[in-house]
Amino acid sequence: MAIERRRLGGRGIRWLGWGLCVLGTSGCAWLGPAWTGGASPGSTASAPFPSPLPSGADAPAVSLDIELAPGAPAALTALLRQHLDLARLVELSRGQRFSEAELERLIGAAPAQATSLLATEGHFNPRIEVQRVPAVAATFGLRLIVDPGPRAKVASVDLAVDGPLQLAVASGDVQARQTLAGLR
Repeated sequence: MAIERRRLGGRGIRWLGWGLCVLGTSGCAWLGPAWTGGASPGSTASAPFPSPLPSGADAPAVSLDIELAPGAPAALTALLRQHLDLARLVELSRGQRFSEAELERLIGAAPAQATSLLATEGHFNPRIEVQRVPAVAATFGLRLIVDPGPRAKVASVDLAVDGPLQLAVASGDVQARQTLAGLR
């Protein structure tokens, strides 16, 4: 049985790159703590919170404070508020019901999801902690403490092309050379 090997051309590499980006930046909130192992490495999620929801009661309002370490880019707060599922719960809690299990799932998934979001901005070693804050009136609060760690810097990129583009460049095709120069 012969095995055929194929190399990815320029278009295939782009699709592969986009696919890996989507997989790498997608949150695992839908998996829940059982699949994600609770918190991610380098993060601390407090032990299971005491029940924040009285049984049979309407969903209380939820507040979420995001505290960044001193010197961290303020834009990270906006990123987390926009994409973190736990931050979306704040909007959901205004007039809609949610279960305690859903809240616990979101709290458990928040460190791993925040780690994935911060990685999109080059922060690959964050420390993240979720804390429960004392309730005020009909609300209960959560605090997400984020130390994003140092931002990764790319010193250089080496792009090698294989396939039709490489063959066209080797044969002296001017347009292929311009395309390759544009990629680099």
